[in-house]
Amino acid sequence: MSRYTRTPTNIEVTPLNLMPLYDEVLTYVRDKAQFDRDHGQPEKKMPKAVKPSEYWGIVEVGDEVYAICTEGVGPEQPVTEEHKLAIDFLVDGYEDDDNVYIEMMPAATARFTPDELRSVATGEPVNLETWIRSFGSRLHTNYEVWRKLLTSKSTA
Repeated sequence: MSRYTRTPTNIEVTPLNLMPLYDEVLTYVRDKAQFDRDHGQPEKKMPKAVKPSEYWGIVEVGDEVYAICTEGVGPEQPVTEEHKLAIDFLVDGYEDDDNVYIEMMPAATARFTPDELRSVATGEPVNLETWIRSFGSRLHTNYEVWRKLLTSKSTA
């Protein structure tokens, strides 16, 4: 049990389903790896899978779209056509290699407009209290910041 008690909220986060993009991102990452192999890096491993660095969801407040990952991180301003949401993708395994890797650097980044986010927001809504993981003061603080921001936006 956490020593931090979260203030309840009725804010709902709709998870993004980015799986349809995995093949496109993997193709891009594999093409880049093949280019590196062809141009002086023969030891370059060939990626076999990708995944987003974080799991994202959106909260719509009026016409505005806010994006939040399960760590409680995201731009504090709404996503707009000019300020798209950048989601990083990591390599999630290599061909001919069964080792487990924890990638630190993104292999590709996809940028989303509000309408693009709405189109992939197909998951079952989750309460903000559940969406943001709970473990320690950082996540507790992230939750409270989002709860206060989104509550103030929805009552404005």
